[in-house]
Amino acid sequence: MIDVAARPLLVPVTKVHARTLPLEVFHLILSYVEIDDIIKLILSHTPLYYQQIREALAARVLGAKLVATNRVWLASYLESYKKQSSFMDRRKAEYLSEPRNLPVILLAASPRDYVTVSYYVSSLKDIHGFLRLADALPKSFGVRYNVELEFDSGMLHVIDLLTILAGCGELFGHSLKVLMVTNYNGDLHLDMTKFLLLEALWLTNTNVTFSSSFELNLALKRIVIHPNYNGVSDNNPVIIDKSLPPNLVLVHLGQSVVLDSSNNYAFPENIVDVTIMTVRDTLMKYLGKLFEDCLVQRNLLVYESALAECSAHATYNHIQWLIKKENVLTKLALTSIKNLEKTWDFSAKTSLKEFKLSKCDVQSLVLPPGITHLDVSNNNIENISATVFANITPALLALNISDNPIDWRLMPESIVFPPNLKDLRMNNTNIGRRLLSMFFPSLLEYLSLEVNQIELFAHFMGFSSRLLELNFTCNLIAKLDCPWVPPGTKTVRLTENFLTGPLELSTDVLGNASCIEQVYLDNNRLLTLSDIRLPNTLRILNLDECSISRLENIQFPSSIEELSINGTNLKSIVNVGFGCNSKLRVLNLAQNRISQKDVLQLRLPQSLVQLNLSGNTITRLHGNEFVHLTRLESLSLSWNSLKQVELQLNGQLQSLDLSYNKILELQLRFLGKKITQLAEVNLSMNDLDHLTPNMIGHGDGTIHSNLLEVDVTGNKVSMEESLKGFPESLICLVEGISGVQDRYGYDVGANVIGNTYCHGKRIDVPSL
Repeated sequence: MIDVAARPLLVPVTKVHARTLPLEVFHLILSYVEIDDIIKLILSHTPLYYQQIREALAARVLGAKLVATNRVWLASYLESYKKQSSFMDRRKAEYLSEPRNLPVILLAASPRDYVTVSYYVSSLKDIHGFLRLADALPKSFGVRYNVELEFDSGMLHVIDLLTILAGCGELFGHSLKVLMVTNYNGDLHLDMTKFLLLEALWLTNTNVTFSSSFELNLALKRIVIHPNYNGVSDNNPVIIDKSLPPNLVLVHLGQSVVLDSSNNYAFPENIVDVTIMTVRDTLMKYLGKLFEDCLVQRNLLVYESALAECSAHATYNHIQWLIKKENVLTKLALTSIKNLEKTWDFSAKTSLKEFKLSKCDVQSLVLPPGITHLDVSNNNIENISATVFANITPALLALNISDNPIDWRLMPESIVFPPNLKDLRMNNTNIGRRLLSMFFPSLLEYLSLEVNQIELFAHFMGFSSRLLELNFTCNLIAKLDCPWVPPGTKTVRLTENFLTGPLELSTDVLGNASCIEQVYLDNNRLLTLSDIRLPNTLRILNLDECSISRLENIQFPSSIEELSINGTNLKSIVNVGFGCNSKLRVLNLAQNRISQKDVLQLRLPQSLVQLNLSGNTITRLHGNEFVHLTRLESLSLSWNSLKQVELQLNGQLQSLDLSYNKILELQLRFLGKKITQLAEVNLSMNDLDHLTPNMIGHGDGTIHSNLLEVDVTGNKVSMEESLKGFPESLICLVEGISGVQDRYGYDVGANVIGNTYCHGKRIDVPSL
């Protein structure tokens, strides 16, 4: 018998001309379309062919939070970016797959929200790419730009950021509304009269001074200034000696010194969000003025006490006095506050939703019932049951009890957490074997258990079925040879454990195929990959600093986009592949013992974009090892033992690093007689006695019209010869030591071209 009901329903397909569809249909269709598909729609029809589509497209873009960032090419960088603090919720933004497509879509429609242009800067080509994009963007149509520049902390170039920011003022014009700078390692001297239309300013991990007051910055309503936001930047404190912007509603001051002269200026009266972290107030008046002189009540107060001079502010009684009149306070975060009685009662603040108390002695804590986010990390709490668990309600969504010396023997035999928790962090809390007696809530999405002496949990069934990220970094786990992964988990962090294998990651605890996308196994004792069963959904795999000396007969899943096997003493590669239709973009095999014959054993896929072979034992190359990598943009062969280099490369290559070898002879060739994308060539610390454009492939029909930088520091190349015949695009030629040191004591190599924003390059061992 044939079950008729089981037959697929055949629906006739009818083609409908676009002109016949009503506008609301286009609105509905485009509401489900990714932003990149919208761009394809624009590019594939010239002009934007029907008025209906044009109007529907404008409606689709109107409510979007568009982000154009160069991080989209690295999944790990983009994921990290989404988690960082900023003026916007980056998790709700829409990311363009190609930043250069942003001008196309902005010519079609203007979003209501800020349009973010965010660049991670690790080289000159990143700065050049940012400036080129800025130059192409429309400056009208009501677009408001949020410009973000995050510098790589290991960047060696000496960059004049003030010149770049002046260029931003010209390129973005009146449309520049938000400016965010992070991790700049130079000195930034800002004249705020040059940014009178700025609405928000964010300067973190940056050595900044202000040459003007903020009196004229009437549009500036949000400001974040913290030169040592991550605690390790070693920047100078910011001096506050003049006015703050008069119309501020949000202020975050960290690592600052407030001088008495600032009290001579009018104080902002409408600040609703206040964050004060390690701010030295010379006359003990500033914090009081933040509250007493304001005409509005605060939504947020974050206060971390600073030096001994500020101790009068850093007491429980003083904080209670400050917030006594605050009836709409939704977030309160306190760090290093003195309370001799160790009893903390904030139950009267019924508007509170988020509460943090850190680096305080806590024996008793009383909170209002509506708390949804609670952080009591690093408070010397032993009895977590009586101090915390007895005072929280089912409304709690996020809980952090990390860095407390918790005595889990004081807890019930079965440990139950609030039922609606989605985020739970219990790092460094002495959990050990008590993990097996914990019952996690079914809604939990993020669980962090770093540094807890956990040895075994393979048969543990207490994890949530909705758990997206599981963090077991720095524990004592040695074996996970049976299915243990919670269903639905996307990220697993097992960094710095004692894993030796076998390791089961392909199957979840229910016996189904796992859907893990990111696995971090770095700093374990893994000897081989043959005992590691990986999921077919894996995108990022990190095996750095393990003990993997051989890769033999390995087929990595085709889904992998980033693979790092850095510093594992790898010395043999035999028959290694990446599957059909591989998506591999980044491969890092640096700091190993790989030879040229091992390179030939890597069946590298054409999808590869970045290849790092630095710090190995490669003495020669045959010339065509990388010619099939048609998408390769970055190739690093630094810190090998190359003497004669003759390479055939594709024109898509942008960055080539051959530094710290023993190169005497060099000849690069690029396939085809065409314009290449080559932007950077690092030849520093070799034995070259001359350098011509032809040696790096420029000439005879091949033109490096995008070349920005050539570094020949530490060679015997003379300055007079260096510039002859090189393309006009070159803006940085680093040739020798300038005699100048930066503020960290590094010698600076001179840029003999004299570019306005790149003055030279620090001479240091590059990061591998």
